[in-house]
Parts: sequence; structure tokens; C-alpha cells
Amino acid sequence: MSSARTRFLGWGTALLAVIIFVAWTAPHIMYNFTPSMPVGFYWIWRPHGSIKAGDVALACVPLDTPAAREGLRRHYLPTHQFGGLRCPGDVYPVVKPVAAVPGDTVTLSLAGVAVDHRLLPNTAIIQADPQDRPVRHMPLGAYRVPASTFWLISGFNRLSFDSRYWGPVPRADILRLAVPFLTFPWHPSKGAIHAD
Repeated sequence: MSSARTRFLGWGTALLAVIIFVAWTAPHIMYNFTPSMPVGFYWIWRPHGSIKAGDVALACVPLDTPAAREGLRRHYLPTHQFGGLRCPGDVYPVVKPVAAVPGDTVTLSLAGVAVDHRLLPNTAIIQADPQDRPVRHMPLGAYRVPASTFWLISGFNRLSFDSRYWGPVPRADILRLAVPFLTFPWHPSKGAIHAD
């Protein structure tokens, strides 16, 4: 085989490897239409390295909790939507900010969620949904966040269905991270409990 052909195959192989790597790790675009976060366009990518408080995560909800099972029955959790990301039970990933990381202390009270004694705005526990049905939540009290778990809490909309109700999310269930790049400050349906 000639040296020119060998070089061509070498460069072609390297270029193919770069294309596969970029396609696997590079950001993609998602449109968020749910009221837990500002509506609009987000860059999303697979998380590499540490996840920090303030990151926005696309994550699977732990369906083994009573609140999550109730959320499925009452359609607080999104199912059968478009998009390639899916969680167990054909549930669509939720879009939530990371509020607490391993080592933090989360305190739940009826007044809201405090992380390391700092109360997060707009996070009071919802006692009943708009249909006047009681809403299950995590037991009130303090929780030390163990390794490889994260609390996802959205104060953007007071009716967000998040870790206040179904608890912390394992690192393995955080599928993507997201950064908004074109969002709008309104949403037409802020009157229902929702997890997405």
C-alpha cells in the first residue's frame, strides 16, 4: 500500500473518530415547553465530570417512591412525548435545577426547602393539587445528601413536582445537563402540578 494511501486512511480514521466523539458528546438543542423552567431553547449534553448546584438537569424520576407513583397516576409526570430520551415506565425526563449536591443538608418544612440553612424561594410544600387531592411529599426534616445523589428543586413555578415530593435522584439517572440560550418568561399553563 502506498504511503499516500496509508496517510489518507489514517487521516480518514482519525476524522471519523472525531466526528463520532463530537456527535456523542457535543451539545444538542432541546425545546422546553414545560412550566417548571423558562420556556424556550436549551443546549443539552451528556454530563462529564462533576454536577454542581445550579446546573439544570434532565433526569429520570425515581419511580419507586409513593409520590412518583401517584404522580404517574395523576399525570404530574410527562409520558409518551416526542424526543429520544426515555426513562423507565416510558416517562419523559424532567427538567429541573440541581439544588443540593453530595454533602449538603436539605431541610424540608411546610415553608419550603432549605439547603445548608438557606431557604430556597418559591419552594413551599404543596398540600393539595388544583383538584383538591392531597399530595404526597417526602417526610419533613433534615436530610444529608449522600454521595452520588442530587436534589432537583425548581422555584420557577410553585407547583413544580420535584425532589420535595419524590426525593433525591441518583447520578446515574441524570441523563443530560442543559443551558438556556433562548427562553421566554411566560407559560400558558401554570395552574397544574407538573414535573417536567
